[in-house]
Amino acid sequence: MIRLSYALKPTSPLYPGTPPLATNLYRSLENGDASNHSVVSVSCHAGTHIDSPLHFCQNGASVQQILSYGMTFCPAYCWDLPRDVNQQITVQDLRVIDHGRYRDAQAVLIRTGFWRMRDIAGEDYTQRNPVVDPKVATFLRSRYPALRLVGIDTISIANPGHKDAGRACHREFLCNDPPVLILEDVDLSDDRLLRGSFELILYPMIIGKIEATPVVALAEPNPARGEKR
Repeated sequence: MIRLSYALKPTSPLYPGTPPLATNLYRSLENGDASNHSVVSVSCHAGTHIDSPLHFCQNGASVQQILSYGMTFCPAYCWDLPRDVNQQITVQDLRVIDHGRYRDAQAVLIRTGFWRMRDIAGEDYTQRNPVVDPKVATFLRSRYPALRLVGIDTISIANPGHKDAGRACHREFLCNDPPVLILEDVDLSDDRLLRGSFELILYPMIIGKIEATPVVALAEPNPARGEKR
């Protein structure tokens, strides 16, 4: 089992304007209370998280409506598409992929290599990350009829310098029928993800009618499909 999600910490990198995680000891044994009781405040878009249609779509499905605990996507694949600061991922970049081999994909994870920057290049990771061109969403929808999720090893599929394109890309994935969920800030450092198909398993935090949620994401290599590259 390969863990794809990062631990949530007060120091976790965040998209600009996202409030950081905060903890408060509401009750304390030290203060004479019967138990310790902590309260946590965290953005729905902090750390490894998943966007539901409600994030950008009028009357879109919420996390509660579209996600479940332990939901799976199989087969899932990881594509290695190295990118540098502020570079776009375009349809032309996808031409190098033999898409016939991945026709059955329910989830595609895009490894730009930017995960290497997460702990060492704060502003580059949170403000100048590679971005996904909206036409990529259209292209993937047309090529992959079973696609239900796209993930990436960057803080978002958008960045502050490409806000309009980022919003359009979110809408193209989330607001069409069926929606394609977006998994962001994913740890794709493990090279085993490139060896073939795997099962992607998500354990989201489901709280009411919200548009996104932190998630524990795991990959289970699928021996039956392991030869597919």
